[in-house]
Amino acid sequence: MRDPARVRSLTLGVMVLLAVLGDGGHPPALGEGETPVPPESLATVQFDPVPAWALVDEVTPLRLRGAPAGQTVTLRLRSRDGRGRTWESHAAFRAASDGRIDVATDAPLSGTYEGVDPTGLFWSRAPTDAPPEGPSTGPTGM
Repeated sequence: MRDPARVRSLTLGVMVLLAVLGDGGHPPALGEGETPVPPESLATVQFDPVPAWALVDEVTPLRLRGAPAGQTVTLRLRSRDGRGRTWESHAAFRAASDGRIDVATDAPLSGTYEGVDPTGLFWSRAPTDAPPEGPSTGPTGM
């Protein structure tokens, strides 16, 4: 028999979390005062380690470091449910003077949720493809 806590657990291994610096192709045009990010800057951006497993009601810390100070960074979370349907969320943040972004303490400039919310990228996911026939199972881990 499966442990109910593990069944309700969320693994980041089946989710894709991306950081897109600057224009990153989204949106296609730079905003006023924004400049493209040189390719050499991309290699320095890193996520702080996250746990391999977390219960659904536990906050998974999402922190990024190494972004250029003041740079707009878009975080995108993508997952696939048990029926193969893709769910996605995103939020744009401005990097602090030390190049860090902490989803638990920073409010997004724009995205699929508003305000400071450490779980915003998780609960604000929405399906990105046509719904399959039959009942939905929700995003993986939900």
